[in-house]
Amino acid sequence: AEIVSGEVDFEFWLNEIKSSLQNEKCRVAVNYLRSALVGWKRGAFIFIPVNSILSLISGHFSPVVGMIEKDEANGIEEDLIGVFDVNAEFGAYLVPARMLYGSIHVHDLTTGKSRAMVIVKNEGKLD
Repeated sequence: AEIVSGEVDFEFWLNEIKSSLQNEKCRVAVNYLRSALVGWKRGAFIFIPVNSILSLISGHFSPVVGMIEKDEANGIEEDLIGVFDVNAEFGAYLVPARMLYGSIHVHDLTTGKSRAMVIVKNEGKLD
């Protein structure tokens, strides 16, 4: 597995995710701050579940399922990343690449480090 830190610059990160998604032997997962992408439900601050507090500290893991690349001629003004949120309440969604990168770049409160992207490649040993 390769770990791509959220500390890398956006262009490097974007190239890594693009090349990984184009390789059928690769799978990508991201550790990110979900609230940066989907926000908080109305009234969430009245009663914040423990797992929501933990997500602010440790982040959230979800697989990346695809990408729609920028194509201004067809009305796609920025790269969009498909995230399959493991929380069924959110499901799958498209998010602008810069927004996803920003939610990975956010520092974890316990370690002071950014979150990361994990790229796993099947080298043929499981066939």
